[in-house]
Amino acid sequence: MAKVKIQGNASGTGILTVTAPNTSTDRTITLPDSTDTLAVNSDVTNKLPLAGGTMTGNLTVATSGVTTNTISTTSTGAYAELIIQDGNAGYSWQTRSDNAQSTGTGSFLLNDRDTSSFPIVIKEGNATDTLVLSGGNLLLGGGVAIGGTGTANTLDDYEEGTFTPSLTFGGGATGMTYNAQQGSYVKVGKMCYISLRITLTSKGSSSGGAIITGLPFTSANIAGNFSKGGMAFANNWYGSVAGTQHHIHTVDGNTSTIQIRRLDDGGNYQTFTDSHMDDNVDMIFCMTMRTA
Repeated sequence: MAKVKIQGNASGTGILTVTAPNTSTDRTITLPDSTDTLAVNSDVTNKLPLAGGTMTGNLTVATSGVTTNTISTTSTGAYAELIIQDGNAGYSWQTRSDNAQSTGTGSFLLNDRDTSSFPIVIKEGNATDTLVLSGGNLLLGGGVAIGGTGTANTLDDYEEGTFTPSLTFGGGATGMTYNAQQGSYVKVGKMCYISLRITLTSKGSSSGGAIITGLPFTSANIAGNFSKGGMAFANNWYGSVAGTQHHIHTVDGNTSTIQIRRLDDGGNYQTFTDSHMDDNVDMIFCMTMRTA
């Protein structure tokens, strides 16, 4: 049978006290089957091992840090949180599994508590700073700054979608009927690529300059901002106009409409009207515009 030996230290006068727990249930302390020193302070190199179980309260690491394969924490509140800091509350990392602050379920957040001064950097060893995603999407609440941190260097929008273009003559569309009204766009930052198709079965009785309405964005209101595109296809145009015609369609500044215009044989700038289209006109436009 193994023996239990309690040995005092000849050079010390401190008293070792082992106090029984305030319970009627027996308690057992089992030591590891190896020679080692049990300690919970910084005076001894070999510290008390943690074999498992549940820790309550706070764990404070004063100077050295923690090396581990897994650190986990649970909470019955709004989130589970692990905070690692250097003693100053302004310089710390947080990992949070927080449903309350995310649109998804069980989201995982990694925060620098002083993000205004110290951005989060993810590095692959000593290589160039790199963020690697093995799958899924990268969701950014703000923009992506490229080559600088100012507004002019920030890409803050990407969008794809559809819209319904309409044709008017002099601002009206009385009796006009359609066979097709199709529009799509891709917007990257301030630049928006637009393609559309309009096919009429009747142009109705309205008259005046031809304007396409219903663009998904308003153009930028800056001096010299005009957008011009190309006609991919046009059928049944210039029904009552003799000679060669050159159509031009533009988006003027601070508008969400396409003006259809023309140059006559003499190179003069003219309005494109209902008289230049037949009832069953078919048109496909493609253009790029700078948005507001």
